[in-house]
Amino acid sequence: MAAGIPYGHRKSVRRRFASEGWVTIEQVEEYVASDDTDYYGGQLRKGALVPMEKAGLLEADEGSRKKRRTYPPGTLLRFR
Repeated sequence: MAAGIPYGHRKSVRRRFASEGWVTIEQVEEYVASDDTDYYGGQLRKGALVPMEKAGLLEADEGSRKKRRTYPPGTLLRFR
């Protein structure tokens, strides 16, 4: 568990998008903010995306961002 963020948050995001191929950060943010999860957007980047990328569970299209482990608007993500 990273920074007090429940493992379920990462699992929920991964389960939702693993079969989708490339998705935008905006799609992921919309899902997290929806009534389908018990989480809020502030938990997404440091609590879910960064640990998932470090663990190899998330790939980001390097052409859609300038710096590793950052997720600016338009970033393309693929969950494994």
